Amino acid sequence: MWFNNLTNLKKASGLTLDQIAKSSGVSLGTLNKLFSGQTKNPQLSTISAVVHSMGYSLDDLSDDPVPLSKPTLNERVKELRQALKLNQVDFGARIGLTGPAISRYESGTNGVSDSIILLICKEFGASEHWLRTGEGEMFLPQSTDLVDQLSREFGLGLYAQQLLATYLSLSESDKQVVERFFAQLFQNVQTAEDQLETSAAESPPKEKRFNV
Repeated sequence: MWFNNLTNLKKASGLTLDQIAKSSGVSLGTLNKLFSGQTKNPQLSTISAVVHSMGYSLDDLSDDPVPLSKPTLNERVKELRQALKLNQVDFGARIGLTGPAISRYESGTNGVSDSIILLICKEFGASEHWLRTGEGEMFLPQSTDLVDQLSREFGLGLYAQQLLATYLSLSESDKQVVERFFAQLFQNVQTAEDQLETSAAESPPKEKRFNV
């Protein structure tokens, strides 16, 4: 039974509930209910954090299927934040929200809207598919991996590689500044070319002079 194996793993680890709480990020109250058997259907994110904090994996937990419920979208927001080692205040500040707002999302009090999902994914490089479904990897491939892939696919030279890598390393706000700069640059060039064409069309042709 998974519960017996969980308590055996705790005993083998030699850790106290206080130590597990600090290393896993799971509250002491939740751990007391879990190890006392009061929690019959623990969340996967909770049990995974506890087991890993003791130095084990879920494979070590039980030989039998464990009745674990799939984490919700709200719980995956918390799982992502913990993976980034950010508290709720710092996590929220990165996407323009307060710590209490993040707390309400993680607890399930508030639903996570599409706009918040996109903000989180853009700011932290998280996979939107994982955040919505729990499937696949938590994070998107690193920009260096993407640059290497595009370099091979399109035969990019060193300058193009560095240009792309530098752009990908920028924050979303800095990327928008760069994009606005080039948009304005292209617009200015187009305007200048149009003015030159108009000026050339309006200029009278020069008279040809013949020497007698």
